[in-house]
Amino acid sequence: MTIYNTLLAASGLSQREAAAYLDVNYNRVRDWTIGRYNPPAGVVDELLELVRRQSQAAQAGAAQIKSIVAERGQPEEIEIGVAVDDHEAQSIGWPTASAHRVVVGLTIAELPPEIAERVVVVPRASTIGTAAAEIL
Repeated sequence: MTIYNTLLAASGLSQREAAAYLDVNYNRVRDWTIGRYNPPAGVVDELLELVRRQSQAAQAGAAQIKSIVAERGQPEEIEIGVAVDDHEAQSIGWPTASAHRVVVGLTIAELPPEIAERVVVVPRASTIGTAAAEIL
């Protein structure tokens, strides 16, 4: 296992998604993944930055949810909207829907169990709450 493979897995990107995100040929990504060649430092840096952004967004989202719960009390449900396709994910700053799902998952993981158990993940903008939310 290499740092490239570890970051690729952490980012939620598939090899094909990584090729598009990194603007390189799929075969090159496959070669890096199987360890045939080492990726250039810039590639590792780009994946590292994506994973850092995902982590920071999750921490910020969880902090906002905890703040709202502290202010308003424990709701029956907490809706978190997830991008349904890559186009929608890109419109909110993520390279793919799978990368956005990582953020949503990490956000839930940052919540205390009594809050996390109330989370319902729904397609973005499918309900009034998710249509209005811009947390993640």
